[in-house]
Amino acid sequence: YAFPCTTPADAPTGTWNARVTVGGTTFHKAIRIETVKPNRLKVMLDLGGDRLAATGGKPAQLQSNWLHGAPAKDLKARVTASITRSHASFKGAGNYHFDDLGSDLNTGEMILFDGALNATGHAAFPFDLRLNGQVPAAVKVNVVTRVFEAGGEASVDRTDVQYYPYASY
Repeated sequence: YAFPCTTPADAPTGTWNARVTVGGTTFHKAIRIETVKPNRLKVMLDLGGDRLAATGGKPAQLQSNWLHGAPAKDLKARVTASITRSHASFKGAGNYHFDDLGSDLNTGEMILFDGALNATGHAAFPFDLRLNGQVPAAVKVNVVTRVFEAGGEASVDRTDVQYYPYASY
């Protein structure tokens, strides 16, 4: 069940208590209410297009700058990917279906890059999805990029890309 509720705009952040009484039973849950902190870093991830193939071979390019323009030098970055089933489509083959509905899909989160940016706030890494070989004709990849400030706060960017895991269909 959903119980929408609001707090006043000037309410302090921290741990609040939610208490629900149903009949003679009372349920209690501690809920963290936090202020939304905006990104302080601009995160730009170039995968080489919005439709990628396993045979692409072009490394992904990550660039991060502070919002005032200075490069985010030597900061830690992590790029993760999770996949979901998608549909393959090709020009001129609209009447054909390439999807294998019986295939297994590894839906766990994969780490594509976990390292530091260089002095110019840049990193390049292979876009290598370690799929189990029994995937459908195409997958949708949700890529989450996090760049961590020295204090541990992270700026986050998300993007979706269509990925074709086979060299030919």
